[in-house]
Amino acid sequence: EADINTTALAMIIGETVRVSLAANPTTGYEWNVTNTSGLAIINETYVIDAHSEGMVGVGGVQEWILEAVEAGNQTFSAVYMRSFEEPTGEEDTYTLDVVVE
Repeated sequence: EADINTTALAMIIGETVRVSLAANPTTGYEWNVTNTSGLAIINETYVIDAHSEGMVGVGGVQEWILEAVEAGNQTFSAVYMRSFEEPTGEEDTYTLDVVVE
């Protein structure tokens, strides 16, 4: 399990890790992800936080399952932004450096 506080991991080929980052797509923002070829994204989901029925605008967690598929130094990077806006350099970012053996 990796989150905003996890910036580096060691993995072996075939091992998986879940990356969970807070998100609220009702605002138009989402995590725009890139990763190197040695990390395969095998699943991506959004899990809304527990909330009372009828509540709107509730945040949650965007999650990815990554599988180590190639040895070497690998990277998973994400930028929290609106897809219809140009990047400003002020966006929240997340980087996970993975050494795959």
